[in-house]
Amino acid sequence: MTNVQMTVRGEVSEQDAGYALGKIQHAVSRTPSVDRIHVVLTVAANPANEAPATVEAAAAVGGVPLHVHASAASLIEAVDEAADRLRRQFTDLRERARSGRRAKATVVVSSAADEGSGERESEE
Repeated sequence: MTNVQMTVRGEVSEQDAGYALGKIQHAVSRTPSVDRIHVVLTVAANPANEAPATVEAAAAVGGVPLHVHASAASLIEAVDEAADRLRRQFTDLRERARSGRRAKATVVVSSAADEGSGERESEE
């Protein structure tokens, strides 16, 4: 299993940090090629902030960087949203790899003048 690095900022309880770790580990466990993941949990002390809880996660999957960010009124809500977004990005990445999108993009452009010249450029 991939080691999840976690940074905590502000008033984050041990229980909330443990919940976050479990949710992120569960999301990561479904993607075997996660190289690394770092999660930052932040609870702002500003009472005027409607969404003081923030979760940021940065991961690398097979060398491809992924980043998610979620803010909410409670840390639990922010963790749930971040974990869902992370799972969606893992799924999207898997589907792109399976479909071959972005593997090779070749665009051939020709004009009427090119057709009559008898010369062609080779695709590489």
